Amino acid sequence: MNEDIFKGLKPAKKAYTFNWYYVKNSYLYDQNQYIAYAESSNKAKVGLLKMARYMDVKFLLIDEPTYLNLPIRRYKEKDKYLIDGTLYTKEEYLIHLHGEKLKDQIDEILANDEIKYCFIKKNGSYYRELGMMVCH
Repeated sequence: MNEDIFKGLKPAKKAYTFNWYYVKNSYLYDQNQYIAYAESSNKAKVGLLKMARYMDVKFLLIDEPTYLNLPIRRYKEKDKYLIDGTLYTKEEYLIHLHGEKLKDQIDEILANDEIKYCFIKKNGSYYRELGMMVCH
C-alpha cells in the first residue's frame, strides 16, 4: 500500500554505490556509508572515486581505482524523492508517515474525555516513556 506513493514519482536524486561484488572484503564496510547522490552515473563516479581513495577501498582486479574502471551500480532503494518540499528516501518517508500516524492517535486520545489514564506498553511490559499506548 505504501509503495503506491512512489509509483508516479521520479527520484529527485538518484543513488549510486560501489558494485560490492568487486570489493575486497566487502563485509568489512558499512555499505550504507558509501552512497553518492547525483543526476547521472558519471557525476556519481566522481564522488564515489573520492570516497574510495579517502577511505582506501580495495577492489578485486583493480590496483588503483580510476574514473574509467570504478565499478558502480544504481542503489534504487536509497533514491531521494521530493515530497512536500523535503527530500526523503522511501524508508525515511515511511518512518515519517508512521510518526504522523502516531501523533494523530495521541491527539485523538487527548481529545477524548472518556479516557482517564494511559499506560505505555513496550515488549509486554508497561513503561512510562516509549512504546504502544494502552488507554482505559
